[in-house]
Amino acid sequence: MQLRLGCALLMLTGCGLSSMVPTGADGPPDAGPDAGPPPDAAPVFADRRICDGSDGLRFAYRRFIGFALPAPYRIFSELGGPFLYIDGHCHYWVSDAHAISADQDIRTGVLDAASEERIAQATHFASWPALENAFTCTEQPPLDGGGTFFSDGSFRPMCPYCVSEAVSELVEMCGGATDALQAQLFAQGQPLDGPVRLFMSTQSVASEPGRVDWPLASDPAAIAAATTQVTLRIDDLADARVLRALRASHHAAFPIFESIPVRDGAGQLYQLFLREVLPFENDEGLVIF
Repeated sequence: MQLRLGCALLMLTGCGLSSMVPTGADGPPDAGPDAGPPPDAAPVFADRRICDGSDGLRFAYRRFIGFALPAPYRIFSELGGPFLYIDGHCHYWVSDAHAISADQDIRTGVLDAASEERIAQATHFASWPALENAFTCTEQPPLDGGGTFFSDGSFRPMCPYCVSEAVSELVEMCGGATDALQAQLFAQGQPLDGPVRLFMSTQSVASEPGRVDWPLASDPAAIAAATTQVTLRIDDLADARVLRALRASHHAAFPIFESIPVRDGAGQLYQLFLREVLPFENDEGLVIF
C-alpha cells in the first residue's frame, strides 16, 4: 500500500514551528519603553523588505520531512512538508502548517502590509545580511534528511542543525517564527487552479481500495511508460481540474492513501500520483531558491 509517506517520518524532523515570536512595538514583556535591541543583536537594515517590488521569489520557509527521493518519486519530498513562499510583489504560496503529504492543497494570495511586517519581524528578515556572516555550522545534517530552512536566495539558515551554536535571531527563527501566520495565510488564500504534475505506475494487482476509471482521453499506458524517470506536467486546465476533483473525492473516501488506483478501458490497473504545480518550479518540478 502507498501510505502517506510523511506520516511515518513526521517525528524525524527536529524543528517544529509552534508559536509566533512577539512582534509588538514594545518588545519582550519585560522590556522597558526605552529598551533597545539586546547588546548582541544583529544589525538591522531598515530599508530591507520582503515585498521590495522585485520579480521572482524573495522569501522561503520550508520544512523537509524524510529523505529527498529520486525522480520521479521526488514529487513527494519536494512539496511534502509545510512551506511558505513569497515573491517581491507580495504574492504568496503556502501549505497547511501541518502538511505531511505532497498531494496537499496549496493556497495563494497577496500579503497586506501588516502581514509582511509580521513575517519580517518574526524571522528577523532585515538582519539576514548580518546573520549570514555570524552563522556558523559544524554539525552534519541528520541522516533522515529532515529539517527546516529559510532562504532569501543567498542566505539559507538550516534548522535544527546549528541552533545550539547560532545567534539568538536564528534560535528564534527555528523555534516557531512563522507557524501562526502561516495558518492564517492558508485560511485566507485561494486554492490553486493551474497545472498539475503526475506520474503513473503499472500495477498487476491494485494495492489500494477505491479503484476508479481513468477520466482523461490520454492513454494511461503511454503516461506510465513516459513517467518512469520523470514527472509529467498537465497544463490543460480542464484536464487538471478533472484530476484535481478525482484526487479530492478519492482522498475524502480514503484519506490515508497518497496514490489513486485507476484502470483503463481494458481493465489494466495503475497507481496515479498527483500534486499541484508552483509557478516558479523548474522543469523537473523542483524549487531552486
